[in-house]
Amino acid sequence: MEPNSQCAQLLKARYFLKCSFLEAKKGGRASWLWASLPEGRKIILQGAQWQILNGRQAKLWTDYWIPSLHDGKLHPHLQASIDPNTRVVTLIDWDSKTWNLTPIQASITDEEKLAIQLIPIGNGREDDRLRPPPGKPPPHHGLTPWYGKIFGKLRSR
Repeated sequence: MEPNSQCAQLLKARYFLKCSFLEAKKGGRASWLWASLPEGRKIILQGAQWQILNGRQAKLWTDYWIPSLHDGKLHPHLQASIDPNTRVVTLIDWDSKTWNLTPIQASITDEEKLAIQLIPIGNGREDDRLRPPPGKPPPHHGLTPWYGKIFGKLRSR
């Protein structure tokens, strides 16, 4: 579904006005269409990873965004200092277009630090994108013919 279509705008206004499609909940009195979309979203997102372009969509501690790590996400040592809603953008120094890992360096391993530093930083104008994991076939769920098209257009709004 195109994000600017009337249908998408109606669903956003009714079901996820204050969050992204990826964070939206089904709700109590959901239409058949809306009740179906979050269930399909779970299937599509299995194994998906964020491509960091501006860091504003991907969640630092809970999302899969580090492609060179075996499971794609961070595993902090100090759980008490973790805000699950912190976004990746908090680590980007836009003046130098480099990673500033100082705020989290005590909570992550050297391997995780290196893996983050290897990720190219986008220009900051484009939203982060969800991508299927590299080298892995799409899950078998009946949506296989549309998998690439969905990942090409699925973005947090």
